[in-house]
Order: sequence, then structure tokens, then C-alpha cells
Amino acid sequence: MEEQSKLAQLEATIIEQCDNLTWVVTGIFVLSIFLTILRPDPTLAICLFAFYGAHTRSYGAIRSFWFFTLVTVLVDVLWLLAYSPLRPMEWDTLQQLARKDQMSVTLSVLNLVYKLLAVYNAVQLQLALTEREELIRRMELEAGLGIKRTGLEAGLGSAPFAASSSTALV
Repeated sequence: MEEQSKLAQLEATIIEQCDNLTWVVTGIFVLSIFLTILRPDPTLAICLFAFYGAHTRSYGAIRSFWFFTLVTVLVDVLWLLAYSPLRPMEWDTLQQLARKDQMSVTLSVLNLVYKLLAVYNAVQLQLALTEREELIRRMELEAGLGIKRTGLEAGLGSAPFAASSSTALV
């Protein structure tokens, strides 16, 4: 019964984390739509991994999402340091930029923060999914062993059945 309540708590946590991930990734998706007008950004395609993973609770899709998102975080940082119009990185430089360049820098930084939040949420969700699978596996193993013990204790098997059952447990 204790494991059943823990499983129920894990399911509630997973549902909440899937919702959180979906909302954060929706923000990333919307920002990325506008950002692709200003500069190339592969984030839109990567967001699909998160939407699919959160919808189906797919461990692999969630893992792929946070890994590829970390790659895009690296690309965003490189773009900000090497290719953005914000060189040198000073407040005065930002004020002197054209509106289009200001928007690209601002959306890139905002999207970078959202991506880091999404990676954190995705890793937490992946850990919860792993814990749930381990708990289910443990419960199935205990249930399988419990049935064999109950059958033997009730005297439902003959001596050959009992011998084969005991060797199956070893």
C-alpha cells in the first residue's frame, strides 16, 4: 500500500512536470518564431521533442529535447559573443543599436533563459519518469514473487511443481 501511494504521488508529480514543461516550451516556441525572423534558430524543431515527450511521457523524447536544447544554448551563447551586433558588450552599445538588432539580442537572451528553465524542468521530469519505472518494476517483481509463495503455501502444487518453483525463485 505504501508503494501504491508513492506511485500515485509520482504520477501527480509527472503530470505537473509535463504541464510545466509544456508551458515553458510554448514560451520558447513563440519567442523562437519571432527570433527566426531576425536570425537563424533551430529551436522550433527541437521544441517538438518536448511537446511529444510531455504528451506521451516519453523518456527518450524528453532526453533528446534537453540534450539538443543544451546544444542550442551553446549556439546562442556563441552567437551573442561572436556574431551579435552587441560587440563590445556594453549598455551604451545596446542603446546605439538599431531596433531590429536590439530585438534580436533581447529575444536571444530571453530565449536563452527560457531554454535553461526548460532544461531544468526536462531533467526533473526525466528523473521522475525513471523513478516511476523503477517503482513499477519493483512492484511487479514483488507481486510475481508473492503469487508464487501464496500458491506454494496454499498447497496448490505437487512436489515437482514446488521444486521447479523454488528453483525459479533462485
